[in-house]
Amino acid sequence: MRVMSSVVSMSQLAVTMRDARIVQKMTQAELAERAGLTRPWVSQFEQGKIINASFARVLSMCQVLGVAVTLGYDAPDCTEETNTEESHPAAVLPRTDTQVETDAKTPVAEVMPITAAFNQQGHDYGEELQSKLREFRKSMSVSTEDYLKGLSAS
Repeated sequence: MRVMSSVVSMSQLAVTMRDARIVQKMTQAELAERAGLTRPWVSQFEQGKIINASFARVLSMCQVLGVAVTLGYDAPDCTEETNTEESHPAAVLPRTDTQVETDAKTPVAEVMPITAAFNQQGHDYGEELQSKLREFRKSMSVSTEDYLKGLSAS
């Protein structure tokens, strides 16, 4: 049975990862060893004490636990008029979902084709991604100032 969980905060991510570890009947020490982490770090993460865990560490735990990471975003509707000189291929697609399934045998680089797709487009997505990030933070009711305070607190 596949368990799905929408995660919108680090504390929810920590609880979800802890639950996945328990379902796998794995100790924190076993997870830490297999993921290349320390047991105290895993313990602090699961308790929600690490608010800015690196994505690489989280992905490492996901691989060990067989947890899938799914990302989704809304793209403009295909029926909207766009200026073809300024539009990007992604701007004319309907809702896009990217699912990354990992297991302990698959290197993270093989399950992260998103970066390669952005690089192949040859377009600078910096402003577009920053805009999406601002929208995401706004939707999560977290101001940029509060977000940056959280990053600097650790």
